[in-house]
Amino acid sequence: MSAEDVLQPPQQTVTSLSLSIKSWLHYNNDEYKGVFETIRPSASDEAIAECEELLGFPLPSDLVNLLKVFDGQSYSKRVYEFPCAPWSRFLGCKDISDRYHSLEQICEMCSSEFNTECVWDCQVAANHKVGQAGSPILGHNDSWIPFAESYSGGGGPPTLWLLDLNPPDGVAVGRVLGFGGEGDSLSLWAPSLFELLDDILKAMKRRNPEIPVGVAAAAPQEEELAEELRHRKVFYEDGPRIWHQYLNE
Repeated sequence: MSAEDVLQPPQQTVTSLSLSIKSWLHYNNDEYKGVFETIRPSASDEAIAECEELLGFPLPSDLVNLLKVFDGQSYSKRVYEFPCAPWSRFLGCKDISDRYHSLEQICEMCSSEFNTECVWDCQVAANHKVGQAGSPILGHNDSWIPFAESYSGGGGPPTLWLLDLNPPDGVAVGRVLGFGGEGDSLSLWAPSLFELLDDILKAMKRRNPEIPVGVAAAAPQEEELAEELRHRKVFYEDGPRIWHQYLNE
């Protein structure tokens, strides 16, 4: 191994990002009370296999690696937001299969509530913009896998974040879609789960940068702030409620 190899930062993965996010939540538990306590232990191989059996197909590897760090979060009335993320909680294996099988019903509820046609077997274009002519507002596809949700304050359908395993030609498998939000249902959020988690961790470190050595050893090397702010249009600087969509500029 050369000196240059030693100086290189470790290659980031969904696993290392998830571990660093979990460490950040633990270290900042006093400020964001109750969030860390909702984190479930690692999902077992049996739980993942059962989820895949209920879905009828394998989970993507990035989602499996996230679940093996923590199996989603338990519901808590005290926790309405996940720090630096747009959702209220990550979904665990059972939640994923439950939400997956309720997507069609949720789409029908939204269609009725907002008087909008739902596009079945929907594919979201690479240049999709919420509200633009020709872009579907509501849609359903059997290859969209929910992994996070935000609660509806009025008791209506939740907002969901999904991995798109059946995108149109020319779009990478596994990009992140948003479903829900006052009738503007389908939106683009990130090109992959990895890049979305990377953005969340960077936002966390901007908000509370002091993490003791060893707590988040797998955290990525810091970039210049200007570069971080130029990075994907996903986060407001100071809040978790996000209605930006991802566009590859």
